[in-house]
Amino acid sequence: MNRNQLGNSQSVQQPAEFKTQQNFITLMNYIRKTLAEKEGMSELPATADKRLISVLQHYMREVGDKANPGEKVQNLNRTVLRETLSSMDSWFRRGGENNGANADTQRLYSNVGTQMASLQQERGLNQNAPPTVTPNFRAALEEDEIDPLALFAKAKEQREREGMVVKKPEIVLRDDSPEYKIPQVLAQDVIIRQPDVMKYKEVEYNIFVNSSDRDWINNFNENRYNFTVKFNRPSTSHDPSFTPSLTIGFKNVQRVETVKVIMSLESLPIKSNTQLNQGGSRECDTIVQVGAGPVYASSPSVSAYAYQYIAMRIAELNTNGFGTNTRLDNSFAVLHKDTDWQSDSSTAAANKGYVSMSPKYLKCQKIYSPTLGSLDRLSIRLERPDGQLLSDTSDVLTIQQFVLGGNMDIFTGGTNTSLYKNPPGSIGQLNTTPASATQTQNEYIFIQTTGYFSKWQINYPDRIVIKNAAVSGTQTGAVTDFLNFINREQGHAVVGLAYNISSGVVADGQNTNGFSNWIIIRSEFNDPQVNSSYFYSGGAQYLSRNYFGNSSANELTFGSTLYNASSSQITLNSGASLINMNHQTHVVLRVVCREMDSASSIRPDNT
Repeated sequence: MNRNQLGNSQSVQQPAEFKTQQNFITLMNYIRKTLAEKEGMSELPATADKRLISVLQHYMREVGDKANPGEKVQNLNRTVLRETLSSMDSWFRRGGENNGANADTQRLYSNVGTQMASLQQERGLNQNAPPTVTPNFRAALEEDEIDPLALFAKAKEQREREGMVVKKPEIVLRDDSPEYKIPQVLAQDVIIRQPDVMKYKEVEYNIFVNSSDRDWINNFNENRYNFTVKFNRPSTSHDPSFTPSLTIGFKNVQRVETVKVIMSLESLPIKSNTQLNQGGSRECDTIVQVGAGPVYASSPSVSAYAYQYIAMRIAELNTNGFGTNTRLDNSFAVLHKDTDWQSDSSTAAANKGYVSMSPKYLKCQKIYSPTLGSLDRLSIRLERPDGQLLSDTSDVLTIQQFVLGGNMDIFTGGTNTSLYKNPPGSIGQLNTTPASATQTQNEYIFIQTTGYFSKWQINYPDRIVIKNAAVSGTQTGAVTDFLNFINREQGHAVVGLAYNISSGVVADGQNTNGFSNWIIIRSEFNDPQVNSSYFYSGGAQYLSRNYFGNSSANELTFGSTLYNASSSQITLNSGASLINMNHQTHVVLRVVCREMDSASSIRPDNT
């Protein structure tokens, strides 16, 4: 009888998909081939094939009845294959078809002792196997007389005995079988080993440094062209930093490079000053010409444009450039003009605007290999080609006195020629006596410095910031209003300069050499957008004053306190100072750090 016909003639009752005849034939063919290859036959004998059909039908029926609902066909087939092969292997060891038809009868009538002995003998094949002999690879000594051929024969005999041990065959899942598919491996089932070499990435940071962000009240050793910037300052600190500081810290620094430097087009001294302190310059080499008249003229200006280049030196960094002198060798960047701009191009404006300087067509940078562990500070210095500082003139002036415009004549004890002491003539000149002053009085405030300063240091339309202004004595409402106005953070616009012609006369402008000792700012006025009554009455619409102390009478009393104040009441001893914010230097640097690239280590199932 054909074996396929024999298999087809049997009735198999199993669950859906598992009980199909096609599944039975597939399992039958697989077991036939496996047993034939193991027993060294081309095909199984008819007796063995008949027993195989019976055993396979039995286990398919048992597994199908006890299967859990929803159990996969592959799992059921694995169980059937395992049990069927185990049963057939046991049958072949007992003699197989040589037992004949009386094998079952003999086993039925045999006693329990005989059956138990046979079972123990079958199970003891593995237990009675001799232990594995571990080879001894030690060098033989003279007294060792063991024959290597004997050891080889003993190891060969051990391998042969181990080969006689019957092992349960492993189920091999074949890709060409329609019923046996290798389960899909998901990404979360695979453990990705941590790589031995970490992956890193370059992160760029831009640093913006302003020279005014320093404690310019107490720091006398630095100015706008010579200052130090520190990193990793505590973010919880609210005290002013002695030098410009950043809260961020840099580690594993790979590269530091220059982006640009923005500076004022102020007139620079030809000769370096010997003093860098508050209170003005003790020595300032300005250009003074003689014109028609003859008269002296101090209008020529020598700015950064007067030099071929500006060298930026950073003490903590060396660069990738070399020069023909030590000054160029020590320079971190050589800067040239990139662009410039100006807010007021009129001849009245002494502030000539700003210029952006950059290392054109060059990469001025410091590369660290290996990386720099940390970067704590950078000492920045801007120099001329001859190695001298662009200007060591202080950008901070100390204040000696504040005087309201209507009190200037009384304060100086003479008739001043400054146009800022009284309101415009269209409103009417004020008398010199404060008691007879009208509401248009004190439109301007005069600030006297402790020393003279060049018109190129502070002038229209510069913005100054004042700190530490104080008035001793009784702190009235007018005093509080005045100090809040003077010490405000946004500062004040300079509207004019003045100087002492003599001990009692103050005139607008500067002396023959271009120096002044008075700064004039606008006083506080009402906002006309709030109330239309904040305009003056008359033909011209002038703004109305916002008086210190909320009334003209309180302001007049306060004004007399200022100009009659003794040395213990004025601001001289309070350390009041001002700085020109328009002459500060702005430096832009780029720092490139190496950081771990965590994106390359993220598992696919986490993206």
